Amino acid sequence: MNRFSMKKMKRSRLAQIAAALALLAALLCAPAQAVTVDPTGQGVGFTSILYDNSNGLPTSEANAIVQTAEGFIWIGSYSGLIRYDGNTFYSYDASTGVASVVSLYADSQNRLWIGTNDSGVACMQDAQFRFYNQDDGLASLSVRAIIEDDAGNVLLGTTMGIAYVDTEGVLHPINDALVNREYICEFVSSGSVIYGVTNSGDIFTVENLRVSGYYSGEELLGKAINTICPDPENDGFVYLGMLDSEVIYGDLTKSMAGAKHLSVEPHTTINAICVVNGDVWLCADNGVGFFHNGTYVPILNVPLTNSIDHMMLDYEENLWFTSSRQGVMKIVQNRFTDVSAAADLPTLVVNTTCRSGENLYVGTDTGLIVLDGKYNRVYNSATELLDASRIRCIRADRTGKLWICTYSANGLVRYDPKRDECYRYDLSNGLAANRARMITELSDGRIAVATPGGMNLIENGEIVATYNGVQGISNLEILCIEEGPDGRIYLGSDGDGIYVVDGTKVSRLGIEDGLRSEVILRLKKDPEEDLYWIITSNSISYMRDEQITTLHNFPYANNFDLYFDEYGQIWVLSSNGIYVVKRSDMLADTPFAYTHYDAKFGLS
Repeated sequence: MNRFSMKKMKRSRLAQIAAALALLAALLCAPAQAVTVDPTGQGVGFTSILYDNSNGLPTSEANAIVQTAEGFIWIGSYSGLIRYDGNTFYSYDASTGVASVVSLYADSQNRLWIGTNDSGVACMQDAQFRFYNQDDGLASLSVRAIIEDDAGNVLLGTTMGIAYVDTEGVLHPINDALVNREYICEFVSSGSVIYGVTNSGDIFTVENLRVSGYYSGEELLGKAINTICPDPENDGFVYLGMLDSEVIYGDLTKSMAGAKHLSVEPHTTINAICVVNGDVWLCADNGVGFFHNGTYVPILNVPLTNSIDHMMLDYEENLWFTSSRQGVMKIVQNRFTDVSAAADLPTLVVNTTCRSGENLYVGTDTGLIVLDGKYNRVYNSATELLDASRIRCIRADRTGKLWICTYSANGLVRYDPKRDECYRYDLSNGLAANRARMITELSDGRIAVATPGGMNLIENGEIVATYNGVQGISNLEILCIEEGPDGRIYLGSDGDGIYVVDGTKVSRLGIEDGLRSEVILRLKKDPEEDLYWIITSNSISYMRDEQITTLHNFPYANNFDLYFDEYGQIWVLSSNGIYVVKRSDMLADTPFAYTHYDAKFGLS
């Protein structure tokens, strides 16, 4: 095993909603923030979290890190041994005998080996410690490196040579003049071969508990070697990290003849190298980075920048880094693609997105943006017309035309991508207001439009009906529309509940009918169940046969929208991220498990 194996009710309320949807509607169509980095420039980046003495870690230095089979992460520091369960850091009392930890290793039996700076090594199994020191034959009590060979022996690298603990728990020295007085800094393994690095900058190999090769850094490369990592894809080939800004890759069995010299500037003094999912990562005195498609990519704008010595990949494929001066940093690969970063968009507020063919239409507070399948900008008559317009909703109808709702003099715009033609609806041709909030295409092909002046119906391109105070809609600020059964139309209002439009008749559903709030942000028909989901300003409800049930066990109140996937899950967009919940759990309304995507997963 390799020891590096490693988120005023009316207009003020609506402004808040718009701001949140700006971040969520396009799944990160927003600029990356300081903790989120996109080193490849392809919109897929990393989010970093630093743990130090300001947020739970008992100390701001860490010398070693490893994970055991039950999922605990163990951190070694000069203050002792620390266990992290994903929520809490727990420090082992010095009375256990474990202090000043400089190396850690989890073996194949899930025993934790703890190398100390001055007290030998301890083996922890079932919460019990067994110590090995000079009385057991250790030449030095400073154990800087630990690894297991393929026979189950545990090798200990000390400041005075090498020892091993056999499968019976007995310690033996490895007596070899080449390493007996050497300060062993590092062990890594590849199959049956264990590689070691000395403090003097040399490297060696151990096979079958014998030193099988010794290579002087000066003789091999003309300079000291600081760390080594075998290439898992090529036997005998290794990556060597140097004390400058260079990584050297070559065949050690051929004395590195014809080796490649790879620059890792601006990083210098390479302390650890690890291959993760085909990428070669490294830790340096002044940062971290990795080789991606042959190009070195330094990860910038992360909090760990000093004395980074070790790294680890945990079981969830998060990367952990230790710094002897700053603490521990976790890097999580973002689960979302940052479209803004990939398209190199400026800082902007995004309210809505819509796919049309290969293009993505992005409605912002400052105009329309169109991106092709490779996230290149596309310009057409719609982007020209809507330059600087605030766009609230974009929907495609069954004929492929796009309906673009603006909060501007442009009102509602119908855009035909095939002909690159725009047509406007406003007060002059019957729209209830010059601003449109959203549209819904009804089952008969008519377009229902929500405006601050009520609802309009458009048929065959013409406005054929208006619903407002004349029909009994007292709150004309319509936030959402959904088609109900038998041709009825549900209108969600900004403070007066749900209006039910049935031909020329209008009825109303409010708090007395089961709603917890009469500010209706979203109405959505469930594609699998005969019901409608309702998101209000403070709750989630569902309506079946116009009987409303409000949920009591959803974990968050400030929600904005929801979507359904093919796996029976509902994705709820909220002010603190996205919740993914099974539909059956939502309907049961008992405490349930859920997935919560937030900044830790790349939602900046």
